[in-house]
Amino acid sequence: MVISKADSRVQLVSDLILPETKRWNAHLVNEIFAQAEACAVRAIPLSWRRTTDFFYWSGRRYGYFSVRSAYYQIQQARLSKNPSSPSQNFPWKKIWTTPTPNKIKHFMYRAVNNILPCRDSLMKRGIQTGEECALCGEHKNESLTHLFLSCSWTRVAWFSHPMGLRSDTIEEGFADSYKPDEMAKITQALWAIWKARNENLFNGKLQDPAAAIHKALTLLMEWLAAQEKTPQNSGTSSNVTWKPPPENSLKVNIDAGWTGTDATGFGLVVRDHNARMMFASTHMEPARFDPAMAEALALRWSLSVIEELGMDDVVIETDSMIVYKAMREAHCKNYIEPIILDCKLLASIFPKFSLSHVKRQANNSAHSLAALAHEYPSIVWWDNPPRSVAEAIFVDALSYD
Repeated sequence: MVISKADSRVQLVSDLILPETKRWNAHLVNEIFAQAEACAVRAIPLSWRRTTDFFYWSGRRYGYFSVRSAYYQIQQARLSKNPSSPSQNFPWKKIWTTPTPNKIKHFMYRAVNNILPCRDSLMKRGIQTGEECALCGEHKNESLTHLFLSCSWTRVAWFSHPMGLRSDTIEEGFADSYKPDEMAKITQALWAIWKARNENLFNGKLQDPAAAIHKALTLLMEWLAAQEKTPQNSGTSSNVTWKPPPENSLKVNIDAGWTGTDATGFGLVVRDHNARMMFASTHMEPARFDPAMAEALALRWSLSVIEELGMDDVVIETDSMIVYKAMREAHCKNYIEPIILDCKLLASIFPKFSLSHVKRQANNSAHSLAALAHEYPSIVWWDNPPRSVAEAIFVDALSYD
């Protein structure tokens, strides 16, 4: 720990925590840290119990180290130092949403990152192979630029394309110039060129350029037709609605949301089996937490509220799958574990308690409350909640009638 001002009162991190409330000693933190550092310290959520420290790897959501995650972080650091990389500036979103088979998208990823095994790339890696182009047999340097743009075989292929393309008009930023259906035909043609190159290289069969393009586009049309005939999943989100709890039980919907650049809002609404609102509340924390931590803190806050109200038969619903799974696991080894353990301790107090996961569409009332936390921080309603909340509750009541 590095402090901005020497202070004999602080030797350990625990010296900055109020033992009675298990909260940061905001006055002391603000006194010995610079403003930015003090804000960062106060934004660290604290457990309500006396917990032990543990190692957490920030490269993965669940805190376990892996070589794969370390490699990913190294690659991201390299990309940040080389913003001019083609992969960094390429419009990947347009490629991923192009209506083509996944193998074509994977092929495009490899082509843009220059990791297709053309002869030029193999030679640079010390793999001895022929230098001439596998399609035209003339050029002495089979690079991807030559193969897809300047090869004599390729130029004929582009000319025979239904879009009437010319290889010298396909520029580096071509993905920004075409519609999705046009991009599908272009990427399919690029794949056809690569496939024709491999067919001639490994099987000695040189295809006609126009025939290769025609065959590739025919396959694309067949694939698109098959997608239209594929039955869609009938369980759409529009059918997800709020359901009332069993008789004599209370349902508590909770949610968390950002209420600005530096605050997180919580919301909860309690209803009976007739969908009648019994209680609603908001709370705001003056710090911005990531979604998983915010939802875990919202659950802890909600449990403390309903425990104070004396409720003993509750069904809590959250739209956070991470928090839901963490509460069900015996050991939650990730950065929200201290808060989850607080929640488990609070939940053990209730004679009847259950936690369920629901889609956002079934949690609109709590979501509306969390969004209002910046206007109504730490407010309680026994009736007459804000209009947006009342409307959400009314829609929920209609949905199950």
